[in-house]
Amino acid sequence: MQLLNTAIIVSMRKRFLTLILVSTLLTACGARSAESGIEVHQAKTDAAAQGEDSPVYLAIDNHGSETDQLTSVSTDAAEVAQLYNGREAVDVIPVYANTEFVFIPDGYHVMLVGLKQELQVGNEIEVVLHFRDHEDITIIVPVGEATGHEH
Repeated sequence: MQLLNTAIIVSMRKRFLTLILVSTLLTACGARSAESGIEVHQAKTDAAAQGEDSPVYLAIDNHGSETDQLTSVSTDAAEVAQLYNGREAVDVIPVYANTEFVFIPDGYHVMLVGLKQELQVGNEIEVVLHFRDHEDITIIVPVGEATGHEH
């Protein structure tokens, strides 16, 4: 019986150490990936009725050494998703190297035009960011209280 208990303990220790090693390697790989690519966070949009427009704000971190461009945005939540600077639609938004870029009202942002459904506080929508050089990034955008931003 003692031998069986010892074998079980040794087996569990090996599995535990293997799990720690695999977790460490996966974490290290994820960090390197973020350092050389683009990361999106702090995404949010406003509650709005079906048929209305709603802005999307977010932050983009370009951890790379090359400037990129956000060339378009797509979503199933609206008829059209456009890039904006203030009240003007723009073709691209620069994503400068080694920089965090924060979208703000009256600055760069995404405008969802003609919402296909009502956006209620607590809902989430999927938005795809399309870049010139970087692969597309799909984000989940939470819906919060309306900020009063209009076009």
